[in-house]
Amino acid sequence: MVAVALVGSYLFPQAGTIVQNLGAQPGPDSTHEYYSVNGLAVYKTRKALNAATTTPCAIKSPAATSTLVATGLQITTGSSTAVTYRVATSTTAFATTTSLNYFALASGAQGSFNLLSTTSNAMLIVPPSNYVVWGVEGTVIADATKLLGTCSAEFRVL
Repeated sequence: MVAVALVGSYLFPQAGTIVQNLGAQPGPDSTHEYYSVNGLAVYKTRKALNAATTTPCAIKSPAATSTLVATGLQITTGSSTAVTYRVATSTTAFATTTSLNYFALASGAQGSFNLLSTTSNAMLIVPPSNYVVWGVEGTVIADATKLLGTCSAEFRVL
């Protein structure tokens, strides 16, 4: 009887369940803010603007010293007054402490602004867990409640 069981298990083995996890994704889009290639960590974020504030966008940097590769602001509604958008870094999401640049937008206009890192701009090194903040100046809060658009940032960990 034992011989029959051994011969049967040899001739008719049980099929096991094979679980295989692949590292692919189904298309070019990703909802992850972070990816790493050969140890080079890159963080990318895009978000909607906050309304009724003078700091409509604040994006937190990674928990490691990083280079701000690029940041952008897209305004899709106009203001009743001419406004200035200032991009800065700060330790808080509610201030534009260290100004990097500013961009003017005429009354009623929509627009997009980008700040790109260059090898000569040392100010684009961002300490761990700080913020890149887009501030707005010259508008009234009633107009800021209608502020629509997006902001984005890309960081590369050093």
